[in-house]
Amino acid sequence: RDRFEQAKDGYKVRIAEGCLSKCTYCMIREATGLLSSKSIDNIISQIEEGVKQEEKTIMLMAGDTGAYGKDIGTNFATLLGEIVKLEGDFQIYIHDFGVNWLINRLPSYLKVFEEAEMRERIGGVTLPIQSGSNNVLQLMRRRYNKEDTISALKAIKNYSFDIGTHIMVGFPGEMEKDFDDTLNLLGEVDF
Repeated sequence: RDRFEQAKDGYKVRIAEGCLSKCTYCMIREATGLLSSKSIDNIISQIEEGVKQEEKTIMLMAGDTGAYGKDIGTNFATLLGEIVKLEGDFQIYIHDFGVNWLINRLPSYLKVFEEAEMRERIGGVTLPIQSGSNNVLQLMRRRYNKEDTISALKAIKNYSFDIGTHIMVGFPGEMEKDFDDTLNLLGEVDF
């Protein structure tokens, strides 16, 4: 098992409920409502509790971790900046970080990822891109395109953490060329 799969068995901290997206295939927003982020203090307390229990992996979870804080006047990069200040022997794994947030705030994330302490602290990130086809991304109502996705993912490939993704194939309206575009993106980014 890779490190990210092992982290799924680790200590989980839910940083938010709900979602801000309106993807055509997803019911998360219908089931959980709009984004409702927990305070940074609440999240830090939960992580400290996990560290006190000698947990080595802390999984940050939400319907879209990248949207964190938009409803309470903060953002995920700020949260990561606070997490890196914590003492202890643990790594952070980030689950379901919407790639649109990485694209839109890339300089902020590159600044956070550049910190020496953060390089040691983050073990892995899952960025669900769903497709490498602009046609399918539009059908899905995803808020990014393959070109920006490739550029942002290449920008963070130099860091030591693992990068994973989620892919959907056979989406209604997907053609063979769309599938090939996804395969090409996967080859170019090398998750």
